[in-house]
Amino acid sequence: RIKSYFNWCSCIMGFLVNSFIEFPAPTFDPDSVSGLVHWYDVSDSSTVTKDGSNLISNIADKKGSSPFVQATGSSQPSWISGGQNGLDTMSIVSGKSIHTPSFATVAKPLFQFFVMKTPPNTGGNQQLLSQDVVTGMDFYRQASNVFSMLSTSSVSVTVSITQKWVMVVFDGTEGSGNASLQVDGTKATGTTSATDINLVSCLGSATAWELGEMLLYSSALSSDDQTEIKDYLTSKWDVT
Repeated sequence: RIKSYFNWCSCIMGFLVNSFIEFPAPTFDPDSVSGLVHWYDVSDSSTVTKDGSNLISNIADKKGSSPFVQATGSSQPSWISGGQNGLDTMSIVSGKSIHTPSFATVAKPLFQFFVMKTPPNTGGNQQLLSQDVVTGMDFYRQASNVFSMLSTSSVSVTVSITQKWVMVVFDGTEGSGNASLQVDGTKATGTTSATDINLVSCLGSATAWELGEMLLYSSALSSDDQTEIKDYLTSKWDVT
């Protein structure tokens, strides 16, 4: 009888656990994917140095050793509490910038993921990211809702959006001289002469935009790896 009683208790406890207790899903770590070389996350307060006016002077590199830095107070971007999906972000407006002076060159194959709030469509070129590569590559919002990763040739995506939080994915592994750019779920392929990339600054020539997180991988990523990273950013930042 005692054995039967304990067996009954065990069954009841198992039923209660399986029916009523929800266990949190494992947290995905971008560093679990091989090839991560630089990782910036404004939502991680332990990596952000700001003053009493919420001006950012430093964002640590969570993977490498190349922080974003801006020592000049009048040029420092602003920290925004709960800027997107309850997470902190960085606001960059015209005249503000933050740089990575010691960023090492990353050769192909490479993947770059970043979460950002797009600037308003002013009808003119707005430079968002300046990236020092062999041929010079920059990320722009251009006229007519065209987003481009520019070098001597470019990869461009046309997305009809105003100011919106989006995920941007640059894939430099599409083949020899080829690449793809995805903005807000819309993807396009093109030819780029860039063979490596070196992100050196977030510039403020755009009217106004915000940055949440940036990941840079120096390896080709499998479809499963890409899906995991995109799902992580989508869930965390509520973007597509």
